[in-house]
Amino acid sequence: MVEYKTIKGSNKTPPFFANNNTTGKRCELLQSYEYIPLDYVKFQLINYSNDLMNNEYLKFMPVYKNTIINHYFAEYDNMIFKIYNSGSIYISGSLHKLYNRGKHNSNDFDLNAFKDVLKDFNDKFDILPKNLRILGLEFGVNIEPIINTDTILNNILQHKRIDFENNIKSRYGNYLQAKHSNFILKIYNKAKQYKLDKQLLRIEVKQCNWSEYRKRGLNTFQDFIGFDKKLFIETLINKWNEVIFYNPLNKSNNKWNKYSNVNFWRELKEKSNTTYSKHVNRLRVINNQCEINIQENISTMILNKINSLQGFTNSNFNVKLNESDIIKKCLITGVDISNQRNDSFLLSHTGLINLYKINNIEFERIKNKYLSKNWFNSDLKTQIKEIAHNIRTRFVYRNSKYNENQITLF
Repeated sequence: MVEYKTIKGSNKTPPFFANNNTTGKRCELLQSYEYIPLDYVKFQLINYSNDLMNNEYLKFMPVYKNTIINHYFAEYDNMIFKIYNSGSIYISGSLHKLYNRGKHNSNDFDLNAFKDVLKDFNDKFDILPKNLRILGLEFGVNIEPIINTDTILNNILQHKRIDFENNIKSRYGNYLQAKHSNFILKIYNKAKQYKLDKQLLRIEVKQCNWSEYRKRGLNTFQDFIGFDKKLFIETLINKWNEVIFYNPLNKSNNKWNKYSNVNFWRELKEKSNTTYSKHVNRLRVINNQCEINIQENISTMILNKINSLQGFTNSNFNVKLNESDIIKKCLITGVDISNQRNDSFLLSHTGLINLYKINNIEFERIKNKYLSKNWFNSDLKTQIKEIAHNIRTRFVYRNSKYNENQITLF
């Protein structure tokens, strides 16, 4: 029996972004994302003339290869500095851990913390973002899922036909990764890693090959800092949405339970793309029919966490969005649902009752479009129930036809 936290409102969560549920006066402009949480980074130090070897915060030690010094090595709060005989200097490590004096990365690493790290780097080593040529970045978030973290991990099967490895170092706790040629998708139990008394799931993308981003003009860390992070947010959530995930809240005992078996998906890899995609789409429909779609719920939590870490900053106004500026609209009907619970994304019974009371013309329009003629002569309570049901059915059908490779913006 899977236990989960009680959440208010709708029993499904919207798919990736879903317009952030914001279509109000300020949100008509495209929101610009200033920040995405970073963890591991790898840089080459360029255009730098200071003497790191004699820096007071670094104690370099020689590293030998066949009795010859290969490079010099120093560590500062989890950050690794390497200086080679050629003069090349490389820096790598976790910025998140650096903020915590090298101890952990289990808390939230928000925009202000990131700025503190940059200032610390400049104060101690006289290194600016423009001096750091990007070789690789890791971005991701810690979230508190509504069901047990290990239950989630135990139902993760594949990513883009790649099996998840789970034989990684035990110090990470329950850890999964899907390794691709240019990136690694990592998903693990952060609470178990640091023995925390709560549920904490970490989802992150380690971009090992930076060449594609260089084509976008992202060469130095300064370029990255000034770049709209929507692309990286989209990448993180899309990678999670691409995971073959069996919803542990599925209570049906039928032939579709085979989808929970990784061996089924391993055998399916040998078949055509069409056959594989057919089963992937069918699994998504089944997952969405559960009481809560856990995969979509986590997608929303990722975005909410990223938003909270930068305070919903809209760079066009340089202000935080106020609650009064946000108008939530039903993803199917387009009707204002601001009067419903905060996590609602479809017109519900409550919203329909309210619409009937304050805007009967609009209610009749929705009724004529979403109520079967078989129920037109029934009582109002039954009509509202059927309308809400049909709206949700339309949403599920639309999701089953959704092209997972389509790039969705705001």
